[in-house]
Formats: sequence, C-alpha cells, structure tokens
Amino acid sequence: MLNFECVAMRYADGTQALGGVSLQVPAGQFCVVLGSSGAGKSTLLRMANGLVQPTRGMVRIQGVRVAADSLARIRTRIGMIHQQFNLVLRSTVAENVLAGALPALPTWRALMGLFTDAQRRKACALIESVGLQEQHLFRRVSELSGGQQQRVGIARAFMLDPPLVLADEPVASLDPQTSHDVLSLLRTQARERGTTVLCSLHQVELACEFADRIVALRHGAVVFDGAPGAFDPRVFDAIYGRAPAAVRGESAGAGPEVVLALHTGLLEMAS
Repeated sequence: MLNFECVAMRYADGTQALGGVSLQVPAGQFCVVLGSSGAGKSTLLRMANGLVQPTRGMVRIQGVRVAADSLARIRTRIGMIHQQFNLVLRSTVAENVLAGALPALPTWRALMGLFTDAQRRKACALIESVGLQEQHLFRRVSELSGGQQQRVGIARAFMLDPPLVLADEPVASLDPQTSHDVLSLLRTQARERGTTVLCSLHQVELACEFADRIVALRHGAVVFDGAPGAFDPRVFDAIYGRAPAAVRGESAGAGPEVVLALHTGLLEMAS
C-alpha cells in the first residue's frame, strides 16, 4: 500500500535526516514510527505526501510514485493529522471539516467554498462520529479545547475516505488521558474504513498499546521493526540510548554486552 524504497534525505546544510530507509506498510495496518526528536520521523511522513522529496530512493502509494507530476492524484488519497492541528481558528468546526474535501473540488468551487449537500452531510456525520455534538458545528475552533480541536482534525482527515492517513505527532501537545482518547478514536475510525495509518509518536507506552507494528528510527536509520509485543527494554535502549528508569537498576548486574537482532542486521549495545 505504502512503500518507501531506500529513501534518503540530506538537507542543503549537510544534515542527513534519513539514510536509506526501506519500509512496506500494508493496507489496513496501524504503523507507529517511534523515535526521539531528530530521528527522522517527520521527514519520513513528509515524504509520503510529497512535502519533501528524497535525495535518493522513492515513495509509492498504491503503486503510484510520489512525485511532482502525481501529487494532485495522490493527495486525494491521503488524510493528514498534524501535531499543531493546522485548523483555521476563526472558522467553524463544520468549515474546518469540510476543508478536508477541498482536494477533490474543482478550483472554482474550492475558492468559493461551494460544497455539495452530500459533502455537508458527511461532514456532520464525521463530526458526530468523533464525539462532538450538534452544538459544536457552528462554534469557532478557537473556542475548543486541544483535545476537541484534534477531534476536528481527525474528522477532516477522513472527509475523502482516504486509503492512507498520515498522523505527525498527533498527541504531542495533549495531556495523557486526552492523548489516549484521541489515539483510540483514530484507531477506531481507521479500522471501520480499513484505512492504513502511519503515525509518528514519542510515547512508547502509547505506541505499544495502539500500534499493529512499531518502526523505530535512530539517527535516520531503522533500528527496530516489529510487533509491540517484541518491544522490550533492550529495544528501548537501542532507540533512545538508555534503558527505562525502572529497568536500569535491574540490569546493573548483567553481563557487559548483549547483541540484539533488530530489523535487518545486528545492533551491538551495552546492556
């Protein structure tokens, strides 16, 4: 469904964000990309919707290469959920959700905001499905809490029933309980439609709870690719360079070195 074929990204200042990453994300999978800041998570997601062009390799969505001449076709197949919500604060909830249909509208209709009755009905249904009420429809987004705003962002992302949703740190600015609720809502919406989700996160516990698969990056390379059940303290150390606090004391008496098989090779680390 979503293929990254040996993609690399080196910026003009010489910074290498990704160094030859290859991934295949099948249809319907909820795949979490995990890693610390600067690991390359956002760059990987931005490549998938054409905001960043790889300096090497290619990205394909449903067999179509992501490139300048295919963006118009591809972006109707992708829903985006952003860390900072990227909503128009002065516009209403309904207007923000309807904006998710803009890629499918002719330019003249988009400029005039002329949505069809079917699109308006769908926006109302999506708003209800993410737990917002009828009284929220015409409320300005600026009047909503952060969790409510991200619910609007999720509804907007599903306006065109995209086969792929990209969620870039969707709960980074939310409190723990709201983060849990938002990811639960995203997973539910995706499963109901068979949507593939590629979601970047910092929070290990949320990744282990909601992901079908975890792909972990460190310094632009994949260091773990597997099921949440295989994620243990040694994997945590491989990603973040340290063990969780609760585990460091337990492992103090262990041997000097452990070799852990991760992704396509062996990664040596101190235990």
